[in-house]
Amino acid sequence: MFGSKYDLVANGSTIWLLSAGNWAKVEKIESGIASITGISANAGTHIPAMLMHTAWGAPFPEKGVGVTIKAEQLAGRNTYHLQAKDQMKRDVWVDAKTYFLIKTTTEVMGRTIVTTYGTPKVNQAIPANRFVK
Repeated sequence: MFGSKYDLVANGSTIWLLSAGNWAKVEKIESGIASITGISANAGTHIPAMLMHTAWGAPFPEKGVGVTIKAEQLAGRNTYHLQAKDQMKRDVWVDAKTYFLIKTTTEVMGRTIVTTYGTPKVNQAIPANRFVK
């Protein structure tokens, strides 16, 4: 966020967040995601929310509204295109190999909000001294 480095590390019982240059222990995974992305119309919470089954941040409406999923090419990449419509129309493209978010669109109040995402760096070594205070 705002060009700062961030990271979220969770092992099932302990959750650590790197934000504003400092590591801190957080109580809930949702708090860590919110600290990194913020809570906004198209914050980058979609994939973590879908994978972690959180109560907020997921890109799709509540139960009862159908979500369609189809394989699709986007900018030369194999993706899954997920689409839902209730009061707003939402589209999400997820890389079919890495499951990283590639693009979202949301139509709300006559406007279309388009967000595209770069490829994150993953599985980088974290020095042990980062967790020692």
